[in-house]
Amino acid sequence: MALNIEPIDLPGWLQDKTDDLRLIHPERDIALDIPHRGDFGGVDLRLMERVLDNLVNNALRYAQRRLRIGLWFDGDIACLQVEDDGPGIPPDERQRIFEPFVRLDPSRDRATGGCGLGLAIVHSIAVAYQGQVFVDASPLGGASFRFCWPVKSPLLLKNAATAD
Repeated sequence: MALNIEPIDLPGWLQDKTDDLRLIHPERDIALDIPHRGDFGGVDLRLMERVLDNLVNNALRYAQRRLRIGLWFDGDIACLQVEDDGPGIPPDERQRIFEPFVRLDPSRDRATGGCGLGLAIVHSIAVAYQGQVFVDASPLGGASFRFCWPVKSPLLLKNAATAD
């Protein structure tokens, strides 16, 4: 998967996306946490939108009411995080959910929405970014997904340089 890296105000973009989500889902408590507003470098905006949409749509599907979206640094690693207060994901299923066509909810099928590709797509985008995607239990009570990528990886820097 080729990346089209371009400079972007990632915190500003995420703020706009979160504001839109709050308008569309006023019944939800959607929080945004961006402790660092510095330079996150460039991203492939089309793919980053896909990551956010897939993670948020999963969270909305399973959350009781609360979602928290975050963006932060851990050294040279940037992470986009989406958490919810839903039922969570059993520890023994957490790696399997990134495989294509896996759905943990037996009541969901193509007719009720979803075909089990959303998290597999997020995983493949993480690989393209030379990053990783993680799932853990959220302090909110549900699942916490983190999409993490090295902001100074040679691949991203090379792609950003060719975009200029």
